Amino acid sequence: MEGNRPAWDTCIVCTQAKRYGLHIFGKFVCEDCEREMVATDVSDPRYRHYIECMKEIWLAALS
Repeated sequence: MEGNRPAWDTCIVCTQAKRYGLHIFGKFVCEDCEREMVATDVSDPRYRHYIECMKEIWLAALS
């Protein structure tokens, strides 16, 4: 960490480097993607992509 600021991490959803978000089982989801995922309806085409990203977290948890 740089002083009081969190380090940059690469989001598993958007693949962009961001400072703020969630670390889950060693995987990072930025706060922008977190907000998008929570607000996305299951009929939205992006929903499938988010599910695939969440699978990556679960697979990391199992290993």
